[in-house]
Amino acid sequence: MKVTLDVTGSLFNQRISTEIAYTAFYANFHLPHTVNMEIYGCHIIQEEYLLFKTKPFVIPELAPAMMKEGIFIIGKTNLTITGVQSGNLSVYLYHPDKNEFLQDHRKKSVCLHRNWPSTANEYRGAEYVLGGTLEWPRGQQELILYATGQATMEFETEDCIAFSEYAMNPDKYTYKLENELLS
Repeated sequence: MKVTLDVTGSLFNQRISTEIAYTAFYANFHLPHTVNMEIYGCHIIQEEYLLFKTKPFVIPELAPAMMKEGIFIIGKTNLTITGVQSGNLSVYLYHPDKNEFLQDHRKKSVCLHRNWPSTANEYRGAEYVLGGTLEWPRGQQELILYATGQATMEFETEDCIAFSEYAMNPDKYTYKLENELLS
């Protein structure tokens, strides 16, 4: 069953982790008003910390135990952010043949940067920070988007597992993610 979550504003950075995810985001010359991307391996954080003012998500279609501990989405999550104003991207490139960072002649990691400044002197909106691995150019990313509109995540409940299941066997699910994303 397909689920759509509203993750607008600070809710995204407080409850969604993409640090171990693969993201398919294609950086155009100009950012569109609406950005759509696919994320594989998204973690929905459910624990209530004292610093969070938001309550955990309620997804009735998922088991109560999974809802309590946190959810790992092993399949595709569609993230849509509207009202995009500006953003920036940094990608530390991976070596194409090795599982390590690409280095320049001084043995420094090669990093590409892209900045999309706001074209108007208006409110930049909420900040959305995504980490993890960028599909292309393949590397460790930090993508920050500023947007004034709504942000939603859409995924299938069949692709959800308890985060503890992922933590006990990350290679099993990471391998699946790489195959889905890169095939």
